[in-house]
Amino acid sequence: PYYKPSQQKWFVVFHIDTCAFCKQAIKVLNEQVLKDSRAQKYNFGYIDCNANIWNTMRFNITRIPYMVLIEGNYMYEFKSMVSNISLNFSHKYS
Repeated sequence: PYYKPSQQKWFVVFHIDTCAFCKQAIKVLNEQVLKDSRAQKYNFGYIDCNANIWNTMRFNITRIPYMVLIEGNYMYEFKSMVSNISLNFSHKYS
């Protein structure tokens, strides 16, 4: 069957529940999302790597937290995080 990519944009955070840095990163991200009206254009998802091994392997997650923006057939890796999150993406994958 033909696969039609979603036209929705997803920002996905791969994390582990016991990781203190992951918890802090998610907290800061959630705070920024609430402040930024541009965030309404995106869906947000959080994947616990321990609870979802299949997606961890599927996306080849090698470090946490690992954040990506998925648009259609493309995935953009989130490269930096500072106290005020600025979306700095690089490495376009298809």
